[in-house]
Formats: sequence, C-alpha cells, structure tokens
Amino acid sequence: GLRNPFGLDFNAAGDVFTFDADMEWDVGLSWYHPTRVLHLVPGGDYGWRRGTGVLPVWSPDTLPSAVDIGVSSPTAIKFGTKSHWPEPWRSALFIQDWSYGKIIAVHLERRGASYAGRAEEFLKGRPLNVTGLEFGPDGAMYFTTGGRRTQSGLYRVTWQAADSKAKPSSSASFPLTPALSPEEREKVTQPLTKSDRSTFAERLAAILPLPEGEGRGEGEARMNQAAAKDLFDRLNDTDQWIRHAARVELERAPVREWMERALTESNSTVAFTALLALSRCGDRAVQPRLIARVNELTRPSLSAEQQLIALRALSVSFIRQGRPDKAMTRQTLAQWEPILPVADARVNQSLCELLVYLGSTNVVAKTIPLFATAATQEEKFHYLFTLRLVTNGWSLDARRTYFDWLRRARTEFNGANMLPTALNYIRADAESTLSASERDALQETLAALDQRANAPAAMVARTFVKEWTMNDFATGLEAVSRQRDAARGKKLFTETGCAQCHRLGGAGGFIGPDLTAVSSRFDRRTLLESLIEPSKVVAEVYRPVTITLKSGAIYDGRVVGEDAQSLTLAINPADPDQRRRLAKADLASQRMSELSPMPANLLDTLTREEILDVLAWVESGGDTRHAHFRP
Repeated sequence: GLRNPFGLDFNAAGDVFTFDADMEWDVGLSWYHPTRVLHLVPGGDYGWRRGTGVLPVWSPDTLPSAVDIGVSSPTAIKFGTKSHWPEPWRSALFIQDWSYGKIIAVHLERRGASYAGRAEEFLKGRPLNVTGLEFGPDGAMYFTTGGRRTQSGLYRVTWQAADSKAKPSSSASFPLTPALSPEEREKVTQPLTKSDRSTFAERLAAILPLPEGEGRGEGEARMNQAAAKDLFDRLNDTDQWIRHAARVELERAPVREWMERALTESNSTVAFTALLALSRCGDRAVQPRLIARVNELTRPSLSAEQQLIALRALSVSFIRQGRPDKAMTRQTLAQWEPILPVADARVNQSLCELLVYLGSTNVVAKTIPLFATAATQEEKFHYLFTLRLVTNGWSLDARRTYFDWLRRARTEFNGANMLPTALNYIRADAESTLSASERDALQETLAALDQRANAPAAMVARTFVKEWTMNDFATGLEAVSRQRDAARGKKLFTETGCAQCHRLGGAGGFIGPDLTAVSSRFDRRTLLESLIEPSKVVAEVYRPVTITLKSGAIYDGRVVGEDAQSLTLAINPADPDQRRRLAKADLASQRMSELSPMPANLLDTLTREEILDVLAWVESGGDTRHAHFRP
C-alpha cells in the first residue's frame, strides 16, 4: 500500500518511518493520497494501488498517516537523534521536499500504539532543490541540492546557543523560525520514558496473544482457546492500530480455528472486524454465512465506523470470494439500500459503490441529491465516477442533474493534469449508457459539456524579434529582481503559449508541470535555459516516446495508459484529449524521445525586457505582490 516511499529511518524507540510520495497527477481526484509521513508496522497496509484502485485513507483495513504534508516531492528523511541539537530538534524527523525547496521538521508524539505528528518548516530557500540528508559525526546536519542537471551544493547546519559568544560559522546560516506554539512544543520535547523506548512490535507483544508453533507466518500458526479469546477482545480495542494488528494476527492463524467464533460473535465491532478477516482469508463456501451474518448485525444504531467495517467486509468478500448469487444480492440490497443516505460522507461513498455493484435500481435516485450536499470536490467526483456506468434507475431529470454536475466539474474543479482526462473518460462512459431517445432529449445538456470556462487563452500571433540564445543573457539577469511589469509578464505568459500547458498561481493548463513553485527548485539561469532550450533537460515523467509499429507507422506522444494488451498515447501536447491506442502485439520498437514536447523558439517574438518580465512572472509564482514588481 505504499506508492513511492523515499527513505526509511528509525526513531529513538526503534520504530521505522517513511515519507511516501503522492501521485501528483491525481490531485483533485477522489483516489488521491497526499505525500505522507507513515509509521510502518508489520502487516500494515497504507492503501495505495495502481490507477483508480487506491483505497481511501479511511478504509478500515488500512492505517493512517502520522502527518499529511500535501503536494511535494520527497527526496530524503532522517531523524535528528544523531545531532548535537537540543529538543525538539533532536527528536524531530527531518524530511526533504525537492519541489518547494524546503526541509520540514516533523515532531511526533505517542498516540496509543502509534504516533501523531505536527509539521513545521525548518528551512527553505529559492532555489533549494534538496536531494540528500545526513547528520555527521560532528552532530551537524549536512544536506545536498541538485537534480535535473542543476548545480549541486553541499550545506552544513549547526546549532548555536542563544548566549554563545562563538563566532558564526562561515557556512550558510538558516534562521530557525518554529511554527509551533509553546504549548505544542512542550508536548513534543519531553524525553521518551522507559515504556516509550520500545518498538511497535514489542509493545504489541505485551498485549497481543500471538500464535505459537512452527510455521508461523505461513498459515500454520496455532492458537489455544484462551489466546483466541484475548485476540478477539483486542478486535474491540479503541486504538485503531491495536485492532489492525489483532486482525492481522487472526489472519495468520488457520481459518478453521477462528471461523465459527467470527460467525457467531455478538459484539458488532468485534464481529465486523473478524468477518473482514474472514472475507480476506475464507473461501467461497463460507460466503453465504458471512454475508448473512453481516446483514443480520446491521441496524440503524451502528456507528459510522462500524458501518464502514461492515461494508468493507462485504466488498472484500465480493472481490475475493466472488459475486453473490441472486438470493444473497436481494438480501444485501434489502438490508443496506434503505440506509443511504446517512450523515457520514464516508459511509455514503462506500454505500454508493456497494449498491452500484449489486445492481440497485434505487441508487441513482438516492445518490443524485448528494451532489448538492457534498462538502468536498473529491466526494462529488466519487459520485460522478461511481454512477457513470449505471444503466438502470435513471429519469431524465436525474440524467440532466448528473451531466450538469459533470459540466460544473469540467469548469469548476481544481486539480492536476489527470483531472480533465478522468472527466473525459467519465463523460464517454456515461454517454455510452444513453438510449437514442435519451440522447435526443439531452442534446442541449450534452452540448454544454463542450464549454470550457477555464480554458487557457489561445496563443497570439506576434512578430519575430530575434532567435535568442543563452549567450544573449550572459549578463544582466539580476534585472529580473527590480521593478518588473507584472501585468505584462502575465499577459506574455499566456500569449506565448505557456499557459496552454502549465499552471501558474492556480491558472493555466494541465499538460506540463505546475510552475507555481518552480523557483524553489531551479535558479534563474536554469529557468531561462528551460525556456530557450527546452530539450536540453526533459523530466522523465514528461518525456515523450517514439513508437514504430510493425506496419512501419510511427507515433510520437506521451504514454498516459497501459495494460497487458495495449498502450495509450497522448499524441498532441496542446490537446490531451487526442489519443491513440496501440496494441502491444503490433509494436516493433519503442524508445524515449530526446526532444521536449515543449516547442523551441517560444521567446523569439519577445524583446529582451519582455523576456525578463516573463521570467519575473514565473519566479513570482503568479503573485503580483512579489518583490520583483515593487517600484
């Protein structure tokens, strides 16, 4: 359940942590996971899957983060335990963000069997494209910068007492400006007690009756009756981490030793958690009893957490043990259909998925009103995605409401470059379910989907000025920082086509990388070089491929989808909707292109002063109040 973890390190107690990277293209979608600091434990699952299969962060069989960081690019992590620094820095976890040019200090405090974290900015620079981190034998922090063929650097950070008369180090200094209140800092600066100085596994061993015998971990562990009782008791623990660990241990024992207890348990939380374990480990033969027991225990008095566990038990059973027969389907629909909607958005989303899967004829009528009450964009997107292939239960009014929300999503939702692509796929799927008469009746509603209120302005034809090279800017770039024209920089960023592909300050296209924080990782000369010589350095994730088919046909584009049989190419950098699907059996060769999808000579219609204004606008992140524009 990890997407792309960068670095591992152990705290003073011996617990291991990582900084897991997000799938930044999925920002704004319901399955997006932010970059997160995670406490890694035996048997832990943190929810990430490929594509749309990512489990939500609140899924009962996944574990939460210690702290969410948000959009960033992790490069390294290290605890300060080897430093010669005072608290809270000595116990802090330092994590590096390459995209936004900063090192973040995460202060962790014990929360039950695991931890909760608070993050604060430790140091930052423009640019400060941090790449590596270590504490040296002198107790100082050493970190490196660089990447993407930029100039590398090595920095040293030391601590000096406020009353020290020692001379400042000749190395670069970084002021520490804590963001935590004195009360918050007090909570995280206490030294670990003796009981705290134990790993998660050691703490669990003291409270969980672990199975004994040879073959442990291979499905051959044994539990005596007393151990089984204690383990089931832990399934009702108020600590999510204990419940998760107890379920994992239960799944490691032979199913026959605990199946009957799971099917007859009366405590709702214990029963649903044990049945979730049974759905993961049992075979199809047990499915009818499992489903019947979940439905039997379902009642209006259940808490949202209990409903989520029950719904997950059903979902996993259907995934692993097979689609239920008609009798089980009718039984499950009769039990769960009347519940939708409830006050908890998580339960509504899980219920919507379940009812769609079971072929409910009422799920559309029950879900459509939730668009108006949903508190987040991600929840609305979830309903658009989940209802897209439903073929029954639609009225024309419900169809109009659905497609109107899809129109609003295309013009109002914010996200990264997969958002418009995902919405296009949803539209295609949803329209494929329409009958001819429905399509005729919805003609105006469907036509409105082609309107793009937030589409970047088109390029403006301009007169050629000069074929600029980097030699033309060997000197004079310091002028970017003085009295630049923000309005002209913004205007030219659009007119030269930059806004067609790149977002800056919340506006622009989704095809290329977001440039809002680009000056945090690249210096001024490197930024200008990427505009004048775009193919000199091409980020791997945006590098196009050249594919030659056995027929001799050649296609250039960016791979945006792949399965066992085919590749999908986006073949027009200016229009991400233009795609070509190629069968892998027809491919003769495939190679990465050395050319950037960004065309060269974009600046050749600008004067030198105009180029400096564009560069200032990019460095500012689209902020008209930036120092570059002060009189």
